[in-house]
Amino acid sequence: MPRQSRRLLATQSNNDTEDNDVQKDDDEPEVPKVKKRIKGTTAKTKQVTPKKRKTTANDNDDSDTEFTVSDSSTTASSSKASPKKKSAAKTKTKKVTKRKGTTTKKTATQKTATTGAMTAEDGSDTGSDVETKSQSTTNTKKKKTTRKKKAPIQSITERDELPKLCNPNDNQHSNSYLLKIATWNVAGLRAVLRKDPDALATLVAQHNIDILCLQETKVQEMHLDDPKLKLRGHLLEAEGYDAYYSCSTARKGYAGTAVFVKRACGLVPDKVSYGLGMEKHDAEGRVIVLDFAGFSLVNLYVPNSGQKLDRLQYRTEEWDKDLLAFLQHKQKDGPVMWLGDLNVAHLPFDAYNFGAKHLDKQAGLTPQERASFQAQLDAGFVDAFRHLHPNAKGHYTYWSQRAGNREPNRGLRLDYFVCDPTFFRDDDDTAATRVIARDSYMIPEQMGSDHCPAVLELEIIKP
Repeated sequence: MPRQSRRLLATQSNNDTEDNDVQKDDDEPEVPKVKKRIKGTTAKTKQVTPKKRKTTANDNDDSDTEFTVSDSSTTASSSKASPKKKSAAKTKTKKVTKRKGTTTKKTATQKTATTGAMTAEDGSDTGSDVETKSQSTTNTKKKKTTRKKKAPIQSITERDELPKLCNPNDNQHSNSYLLKIATWNVAGLRAVLRKDPDALATLVAQHNIDILCLQETKVQEMHLDDPKLKLRGHLLEAEGYDAYYSCSTARKGYAGTAVFVKRACGLVPDKVSYGLGMEKHDAEGRVIVLDFAGFSLVNLYVPNSGQKLDRLQYRTEEWDKDLLAFLQHKQKDGPVMWLGDLNVAHLPFDAYNFGAKHLDKQAGLTPQERASFQAQLDAGFVDAFRHLHPNAKGHYTYWSQRAGNREPNRGLRLDYFVCDPTFFRDDDDTAATRVIARDSYMIPEQMGSDHCPAVLELEIIKP
């Protein structure tokens, strides 16, 4: 066939099959056309598929999602290029994964709706059961809440005005006189005198103190005879006092007690002794005993249980019990008064914030220490201040300096006078010399320590 005829036939064929991609001319290479179609189809799939996927995710249209996946796979399978096939397979996997997640969520929603429908069809009994359970649960929660409620924590910082119970000029007996005893934890005698060399002299002069008992002096024997410190033979010597010291030999600068007795008070001790007579208690200089005519005075610095309560068991199980046995033995010879820093806030009014949770783990406020002190009182002794002023509030003897508690009066009552019951009997004529407790109070204005002095006024009745 001539060349011109062939060209005419090809032109007619192309015109007839212009829109048909299946038939192709043998003379023209088919690969370029196929590649163009593949590229166009693939690009179209990439552009359309994300849009339909987004629409499907928003509208929850399952058919659109399935359609998109099948269309991509069909186009990819008709292509002869293997890289396009792999990418299409990956696309299918990702889409199917998301589709499964979507189907699961919808199934869970359908289950919930079905359960709700079934519950509604069951009738009113099921609903009433649910309401009853919810009401009982609410009542149980209310009961639990009620049980957890505790009494509010007190905060007593206002100091009550104490009535004056004893007037020195109005003694009830003609053959009696008033004796004032003061106890003070100085938290270091040398420190007090360094700040104010006349601190003790001023105290005894202003308040007419006859017997001054100190605790936590923190001095050793070498300090007493140091000419620079001027303690033994100097301190209150000019004021007419005799001094008695007990020093710690277990540790330097630790514990220690002292007693100063005014010679003009009419009382001279018949005997002075130191310690409880037990080696395990007597190495820290915590006890001085003075036996007077008519009564015995025991100056005490009771061991502190420590910040971590590491001495709590020793304090309550050994010291307190041995001290009680010692005092009861002394009672056989006559009435006994024990005083000093007893390191316990016994009753609610003895701590400004009694009831706070942390107090049960604080030295001096633990249930064990308070119970131990109560056991000592139950054995036959009386807390003089609380007996004379049972409802007094805000009267403390200790304030934390670290917390700055002194000015706002957030304190504890740790310093006591504990007496034999005969100190409160005015009609007892059996003794040759009688001692009656008339009044007790604190001197909070006295500075120099984290404690303040406490005072007990006694009426000494001679035969």
